Amino acid sequence: MKTISADELKERIISGREFALIDVRTTGEFAKAHLLFAVSVPLDKLEFVFDQLVPRLGTPIVFCDEGSGLADQAAERLLPFGYNNLAILQGGRI
Repeated sequence: MKTISADELKERIISGREFALIDVRTTGEFAKAHLLFAVSVPLDKLEFVFDQLVPRLGTPIVFCDEGSGLADQAAERLLPFGYNNLAILQGGRI
């Protein structure tokens, strides 16, 4: 799976171009601390809500998870649905 560095993520945010930053940790973990602009989509709810949050399959998506491996699982689970512009934040968080 493609990875993206913290610096690359910062450039994407500054550029103003469309992308989705998805935090796949639990709601409680997200509430304690999360990246600016990240949206909480816990891994156990991913398939149920994702198409409503990101309806266009080609939208660039970056997953973050604090390095636990949940982001990798999320990306793998979305591939069969046709999402193809997926990346994992290196190290999980900035």
